[in-house]
Parts: sequence; structure tokens; C-alpha cells
Amino acid sequence: MSMKNLNCYFYHLVFILFIFNTAIIFCQNPANDILYKAYEKLKKYKSVEYNAAIGFKFLSEDDTIKLNGKVFLTKNFNDTIFKANIWLSANDSTFKFYDLKSIYDVNTKQKSVTKYDPHKGQSWIITGNNIDNILWNSFLNPEKFKKFTDSSNLISLLNDTLINNKKCYQIIIKQPDENDFSDNQWLLLINQSDFVPIVSNWKIKFQDNYQIDNFKLIDYSFDNVRKEKYSLKQIPRSYKIDTYKPEVNKSDYKLLDSGNVSPQITGKNYRNDMKLDTIHLKGIITLLDFWYTSCFPCIKAIPEIEKLNDKYQDKIQIIGINCYDNNERGVSRFPKFLKNNKINYKILLTEKVIPEKYKIKAWPTFYIIDKNGFVYYTKQGFSINLYDELDNVLNTLLKK
Repeated sequence: MSMKNLNCYFYHLVFILFIFNTAIIFCQNPANDILYKAYEKLKKYKSVEYNAAIGFKFLSEDDTIKLNGKVFLTKNFNDTIFKANIWLSANDSTFKFYDLKSIYDVNTKQKSVTKYDPHKGQSWIITGNNIDNILWNSFLNPEKFKKFTDSSNLISLLNDTLINNKKCYQIIIKQPDENDFSDNQWLLLINQSDFVPIVSNWKIKFQDNYQIDNFKLIDYSFDNVRKEKYSLKQIPRSYKIDTYKPEVNKSDYKLLDSGNVSPQITGKNYRNDMKLDTIHLKGIITLLDFWYTSCFPCIKAIPEIEKLNDKYQDKIQIIGINCYDNNERGVSRFPKFLKNNKINYKILLTEKVIPEKYKIKAWPTFYIIDKNGFVYYTKQGFSINLYDELDNVLNTLLKK
């Protein structure tokens, strides 16, 4: 082979290797590159105005909550509540805005404004209902896109698709199963013209039920929001402004004191054809578990209560008291629920007056009643030490 031919062969080989390696690099995971560009795009913007549609379904619910809303966001990473100024509305007569100090709930029909202090725990006026799902979290926290590209999550690029007449990349992110949660997936549709994620559909499975959170941008505009959007200047002077005054204080969450007579409990016995049943609280130690099927901490507590039921058997009685599922729809979910959650102790479906008598305002809540029918011990909420805490109390009480 001549030197000229050898040089041509060499350059040809280098060119082929370059094309081959470039193709391999791109084919390894082009989704990572797209996600990183989406991260860079969202990171550079300071504010956004958009209209969005959301769909949200809780784990054990059948219906999907749907909302449309208009939102203005301006990033402020020094803010400890939302990391942004917020203006949002999901209907024609009300809107809320946050100026980094207070949240204002404005009712244009009533010409009234209620002022809330999120720095005193009153951010629930936004976060405590479904309207917070309309906040564009990817805009406020684009770092998660970058983290996904660096993590062990399975990221795949699917076929391109059209949404709102926009050609989009379609990326699915599968996250590892964790504890009882599985099928944790996030589907993103990213506009090919500007790398803005205009659709975000997330789902996760827990005990044969899916929780779903769908977010779709209808239109959007960056860095055009005026600071007056978060100011009281937008409120007419004729509007009345009141400061929110909590009606509930800490004492309202106080359970019955030890030594109080336990209120009578009557309800429908789920395992006895829903017949009325009155619980006898004298002559035997009783553990009451106030719970319901859509309460995740309640579900976490069930195996711990079941272990106590196995340990003590006939020495105590355990009653699961449920007022929220005391309806046809709630009862219809029980077979599927009990298939995933072993409950061998009695399930009593009651009216809401029963937990009210026991001053229940948080779920789950536990009461231990002594043999004389008096309150001996109370506990609110689930904890990782729940079994040990209740076991120690029951052991002590049984020795008396």
C-alpha cells in the first residue's frame, strides 16, 4: 500500500471512529442531555406568568380533582416559605398572593381580604388545599432535573409527541421502589423549541392504589412579571382587610385526661354484617385505634397494632374505630384494603360524634382504657416506636 493510500485509509478510519463514538455517546442517554437543557432553561429565568391545568388523585380515592388556574411566580431563594413571591387564582372570584411577609386571600365578590402569617404556620391557606398543586415546582426547583441526570434513576427517551400543537420530547423517569411504594414514574413532555417542560405527569403505587399528580402548562411567559402583582396596591381601597385569628388553640387538641370516664362507643361491626355493636369498656383492658383507610400514618400503624393483638390475644380487646369510611363507598373499599392490610381485631364504623366525644382532631389517635372503664393512656400520631410505647403501657397495666 502506497503512503498516499495509507494516509487516506488512516483519515478514513479516524473519521469513522469519530462518527461511531459520537453516535454511542448520544445513544447512551440523550434524555440526560435534554433534561440538562431544561434545567439550564428554567434556572436562568427569574419570573413566570402562566395558565395551567392540573389533575390530582389521592391514593385510595376514586375521583381525580381537576383545576385550572392562573399563576405568577417570582423567584426569591432567601424566602424560607415558598422560595418565591406568589399570585394565584383557580376561579373568577378569588385570588391569593404572597409578598414574602404575608399571604392575602382576596374575595372580589365580597370585596374582602384576609391576611395570613405563613411565618406563624398559616401557610396552609395555600398548601393546605389542592390549589398548591397548581404551583409550577419545576420552575421553582429546576435543580431536580440536574439531579436526575446524575442519579441512578432510569431515564428513557420515548417517541416524540405533540401537545398544544407543540412538538415535544417525551421523557420518562423511573425511580427505585422504596418500602411499600412502587411504580414511581415521572413523565415529562419538553417543548423542543425552547426546552420548557410543559407537561409533568407523576404517579406512584401503594397497595394497589395509585396517587397521581398531573400538571399541564397551557401558556407561559418569562420575566415579564411586575412587582406590583404581589402588592396591596392591587386591592381597591373599598375592600375590607382583616387579619386571620385562629379559632383553634393548642388546648383544643388536648385529649381526654387520664382518669376520665371513657365515653360509650356504639357502631356498626364490619365483620358481623354491619350490625350495631356497643363496646363494653369494663372488665377488660381496651386499646382504641381511631383510624381511616385514606390516612397513611394510620396504615403505617396497623401492623404494629396487629402485633399487639397477636401478643395479648384474649388479655385485652382492640377496637379500630373508623368514622370516615362509614358510608357505602367507604365500605366497598374494605375488601381490597384488608387484602393489603391484615386486621384481625374488631373494626367498628361509627358516627363522627364518637371521635368528637374522645376529642379526636388528628389521626391516628390511640387510647388505652383500664378495666374500670377509665382513660389510662393516650397518644396522637404514628411513630416508629409505636409498638414499644403501647406494649410498655399494656404490660404495666396488666400487672396491676
